[in-house]
Amino acid sequence: MSRTSTKGRNWAAAALIGAAALGPNTGEMAMATPLAEPLDIPAEFLSEIDGAPDWLRGAMAGLGAPEGWSMTRDAIVVSEVEALRALNRIRAFRQAVRGGTGAIWLSLPVANEMGEIRDCVTPWATQLIPDLNANDFGQSFALSMLRTDEPEACLIDVGTDDPWAGSDRTALRGYFDDAGDLMVEHISLNEDAVFVRALIEAGYLVTKGSVSGRLRVE
Repeated sequence: MSRTSTKGRNWAAAALIGAAALGPNTGEMAMATPLAEPLDIPAEFLSEIDGAPDWLRGAMAGLGAPEGWSMTRDAIVVSEVEALRALNRIRAFRQAVRGGTGAIWLSLPVANEMGEIRDCVTPWATQLIPDLNANDFGQSFALSMLRTDEPEACLIDVGTDDPWAGSDRTALRGYFDDAGDLMVEHISLNEDAVFVRALIEAGYLVTKGSVSGRLRVE
């Protein structure tokens, strides 16, 4: 199995990721989860994209979030968790590929030879997949693509106990201080992939502090 084709608009292949926004066995969009208050996300990450508004509309729709957000001249105004999750996924891929201060955590859907999908949750995505593209946010990846002697190391097994399942953003934010850094008393969660996945699903952008090494949420 190879990476899903990126011919045409790459987000057309995003069904695996956008499916998280669908209701069970319905094929219809699940009821949206409103944020406590709208968030303004700086739009500078779109500065290098021609026709950014149309591009973003296509990308967000492909990730299952055609609504719950709007654009102003300098920002994306987000009012729903599902839209925030999709937007931050796009931002995270662009930041991971560009590099910079601190590593950013990504959740990558990875398929084994049988086509079974598991999440690879890692702050080192570009080391695992050296040719990762900023527009790969709607792709799944073959297990054989992971450049590591232990490709299973980042994978979360199906059925793994998830004590944060169903936790809302407020509850998860309680593990972090006012600056967004993981509190020292919760340092045992610093490399917990299941915890990080819950943060990502709740719409947080999750990074690894370049100095402290601690999780940080935005």
